[in-house]
Amino acid sequence: MYPMYNVHILGRYAEMGLFSLLCDGCLALCEEFIFNCTLQALAARALAYNDRTVQYKNPRAVSVTCESGSNNLQILFDTDIELRAPVRGPCPVAATSCAWINIEGINATITSVSGHTAVVSAPGVACTTGGTWISYLYGDWPVPTVYAAGSGHPGLPALPFLLRT
Repeated sequence: MYPMYNVHILGRYAEMGLFSLLCDGCLALCEEFIFNCTLQALAARALAYNDRTVQYKNPRAVSVTCESGSNNLQILFDTDIELRAPVRGPCPVAATSCAWINIEGINATITSVSGHTAVVSAPGVACTTGGTWISYLYGDWPVPTVYAAGSGHPGLPALPFLLRT
């Protein structure tokens, strides 16, 4: 397992980009190790020091509603979100295996993001209260595009969800 470092000190090193000082002779550091330690440091800052400005949790969809006067759906998240291009480019496998955002099983588009809210639409899909379902990252190859705002690289992608209006 990974050596345990003081989470607060590691977070400060992460902010300064001085991981080589912690490695003490290692030739390479795993990016996952760096991200996990940075995430732990952010969580410590948020929880132990009551720092409300730190984002350390993945965004979670809370609800979805039909937008009045259109066929768009509004998804409400528990934190501010932003859109990003897929990290590894477009879907590297068959498009039917990639999981993006779907409305009633049809590939949808996030048309706008503002604060905690994303507006989503799919061509030819009518939004009906109590009957329209929307899914995100439900598939063989999830391709995240919604991230916590300001979560840096590699970032905190939104959690998968399946919701009904």
